[in-house]
Amino acid sequence: MSGIWYDAEVIAYNRVDSGAGFTEAGTWYGQRLEKTRVELQQKETVGTDGTTAASTCTIKIHDSDLPLPVCARPLWEAVPDRSITFGSETYILVIKKEDLNRNIEDAPEGIIKDSEYPSGLPAYLHDTYGMFYHVTTAEHYSLIPHWEVSGA
Repeated sequence: MSGIWYDAEVIAYNRVDSGAGFTEAGTWYGQRLEKTRVELQQKETVGTDGTTAASTCTIKIHDSDLPLPVCARPLWEAVPDRSITFGSETYILVIKKEDLNRNIEDAPEGIIKDSEYPSGLPAYLHDTYGMFYHVTTAEHYSLIPHWEVSGA
């Protein structure tokens, strides 16, 4: 299903350290999500301690555009190449957003070992690409079936 502004792409990274013997400790699974709507917010708060900046991201994706079903089970019970999980060990990397001239083609996908990156995969993605968010909420709406996933 297409819609206005559903032209961005993200990669959802889930930590999959255990579960059905799929992986070993320190393993991630990166799943590309196309036809997403990415909404970014940049805020600054001024207080007695100075200025604090915060960046948040919300992605929206129609159920029909998900490459795999969303897993309702806990992350450690999920099978990463057969479902997508939006949980406490999920991160989102914005890789394509035309209005920001962003088009990353070399971000890792699939099974990724944390040990391949000296500071770990999340630190590498944050430092190398930016626009990398830890998922804080995931909500499903049924009137127009879609997910809204937010991170900071």
